[in-house]
Amino acid sequence: MASLSKNDLLNSKLNVINLGLDIFFQSLRDQSINAIQVDWRPSTKLDKETEDILSKIL
Repeated sequence: MASLSKNDLLNSKLNVINLGLDIFFQSLRDQSINAIQVDWRPSTKLDKETEDILSKIL
């Protein structure tokens, strides 16, 4: 794989995959940067007692 120089990298078209805040994604789009937003959140690990309480409520 050929390596890019710093100038090549800085002058190339930016393509972004955003896993974060929607406002960051929107600011990229406002600057006409090619970006996609991925709605991802880490899974929440609950202890057994909390899972049991939630299963009864929900």
